[in-house]
Amino acid sequence: MTRARHALLTASAVLGCLCLLATVCALAFDVRPMVFRSGSMSPTIPTGALAWVHRIDAADIAAGDVVAVTTTNGARVTHRVVGAALEGDVATLRLQGDANRVPDPQPYHVTAAERVVLAVPWLGYALGWLGTGAGRFALLLYGAYLLHVALRPSAGHPVDAVRVASPGPHPRADARRGRRGPLRVLTLAVLLIAGAATGVTHSAPGWASWIDTVALSGTSLRAHAVLPPPSVSCAGGGLLEALTYSWPDQDPRYGYRVRLTDAQGMLHGADRVVAPRTGTTTYSVAYAAADLPLGGFTVRVSAFLADSPSWASSTGTVATGRKSLLGLGLTTTCS
Repeated sequence: MTRARHALLTASAVLGCLCLLATVCALAFDVRPMVFRSGSMSPTIPTGALAWVHRIDAADIAAGDVVAVTTTNGARVTHRVVGAALEGDVATLRLQGDANRVPDPQPYHVTAAERVVLAVPWLGYALGWLGTGAGRFALLLYGAYLLHVALRPSAGHPVDAVRVASPGPHPRADARRGRRGPLRVLTLAVLLIAGAATGVTHSAPGWASWIDTVALSGTSLRAHAVLPPPSVSCAGGGLLEALTYSWPDQDPRYGYRVRLTDAQGMLHGADRVVAPRTGTTTYSVAYAAADLPLGGFTVRVSAFLADSPSWASSTGTVATGRKSLLGLGLTTTCS
């Protein structure tokens, strides 16, 4: 049993050192982890792999690099660079997953990207499980057991009774005590280090997107990302005057949601705009001065598929405005 305790303490101490080393390297070299939850980079980086990425400037991106970039709708795509053109501080990238037959349909314009420097297969599954309720509970039990093993006093040894009457130290007992001290310290350290390492390794997943088309019963299907409006403009304003917010209709299948919030984030209005499609090129929402909150406010417009409202853009396009007290009246302005 004593050997089993020592083996567990030693393994935990080694784990603590590895966690500490990984944390120090992440801080020193400015790298952070990312979990792959799709397989378009297979077999180079399979689904469930844990990768470490490092942020680089656009000028340092080269063909052959595997980089993570952010799309216009806020999603992150991690693919291999098959073409790069630099103009000033902006690089125009063509990306393609190793498992995809064709490059991504749209180029990416970036000033920086995150380059994959190391990937370990399957490790992302383990970290993902530790992030669940069952995983956290198992980790808590393991930590409690380590504390119990590390801090529990050792069972008495028959030779200790002899040491009471003997003025000289017993070499075997002192050797055991000397070995337990560092192991206990390192075991306690692993609990703190594991918490720090969990914070470092718990991050948003990176997606390696599939963009290939596939035939199914004679129908060609393609993944589609709902995009928010490219811009929202503001017009009007004045003494007790309304403000009108407008945006272009970028897809005939889209409807739009509009949210009006004040500077503290409190919701003051929510609108759903779906108009007849014939000849419609621009949508707009008008807010009377009485409906606008006092001070600065934000109007956020997001898109959704009119026939499937749950399929919506992950982000929205923002415009701002202000209602202020001027003289004896309230004035509205675009900002």
